[in-house]
Amino acid sequence: MTRKSSSGAPQRSLVRRLAVAVAWIAGGLAALAVLWLLSNALLRTPDPPPLFQESDLPALPPEQDNGWVSFQAQARRGPATCSKELHDLLDPSIQGSASRWQSARDQRGSIVEYVSDARQVPWIRLLEDAMAKPFFADACPIDPGTECAIMVLYRTHDVLALDVLARGLGGDWKGALSSSARMLRADASYLASTRELVAQMVALSIAHRSMVLIDVLLDGYEESLTAPEAASLDRGALEEIAQAAEGIRLERIDLKRSVVAHYVWWWRAIRDLSDGRLEGGRLTDKVERLLLDRGQTLVALNEQTVPLAAYAANPSGPEPPERPLAASGAFWWLHNPTGKRLLDGLASWQVRRIRDTAKRRSDLLSAAEALTRRCGTMLEVRR
Repeated sequence: MTRKSSSGAPQRSLVRRLAVAVAWIAGGLAALAVLWLLSNALLRTPDPPPLFQESDLPALPPEQDNGWVSFQAQARRGPATCSKELHDLLDPSIQGSASRWQSARDQRGSIVEYVSDARQVPWIRLLEDAMAKPFFADACPIDPGTECAIMVLYRTHDVLALDVLARGLGGDWKGALSSSARMLRADASYLASTRELVAQMVALSIAHRSMVLIDVLLDGYEESLTAPEAASLDRGALEEIAQAAEGIRLERIDLKRSVVAHYVWWWRAIRDLSDGRLEGGRLTDKVERLLLDRGQTLVALNEQTVPLAAYAANPSGPEPPERPLAASGAFWWLHNPTGKRLLDGLASWQVRRIRDTAKRRSDLLSAAEALTRRCGTMLEVRR
């Protein structure tokens, strides 16, 4: 019994020493963690002055005259999506536009069935009434807590375009041409006011689809005018279309405007995160806020935005150089890890999006010029 007791004593002593060492290590790590958190909390960079503010964006029209406001007030889930075949009828990226009118005639039954569905009719009327107002200007609040139904607008625009096409297929040329002109006029208003990159890309897309719709209708209309019993040319509708197409001009599709709106949105989001307004009540949210140096993040946001705004103003010039990731290296996490991760998610896709949007803008302007010439030719030939 004595020998067992004497041999166990060194083991117990070793265990105690290990426990003490582990406690010291754990205490040291805990102290370092506290110092790390305190340094992030106390070492703050002053906020820089903002590069842009919401007042730098175009003024909005009165709400009662703005169809976008009335549409967004009722836009929820949106209409049912049409089939790929119907969607492709007005896709400007698909070549072979000369056969679109024939394709539309071949699918007339499907088009009429789709737009006559009771689920689609309220959406057609909602957007048609909204687009008949004097303006259709993007009034989406630049607020991190607010979302606008941009994709609902895209889908509803498709439904209305197919409804207008169905009117033309049914021989209601005056109604179809006048409605398509109103759509294009509203598209031009939306294009001239979009407040961020996604909305700007949607605006470019729906405006181009409206032009394809008008081209398809004009193909059918010109064919109808060759019939012996054809009515005289509807000059008023063609002039209305030409005027709407002329409203789509380079100076009204300002790519820099979307960079400004995006910047204002992120400035407010960083501010709200720092002030705790975006917290979900979880411990991780509080830690993320503690590890955010708002001033340093806003300084970096300014530095990141200057070349982006210059590139958006002149996308034919050189692209901004790719910025190295802030959240990289051995010790990036020592100060402002939250802000660094936020900013690393911004720059990489913005340059690509601006480049793609500039290409779409160029294609749209070419289509607008072609449509204006076509209307002018029809008016001149049938004078």
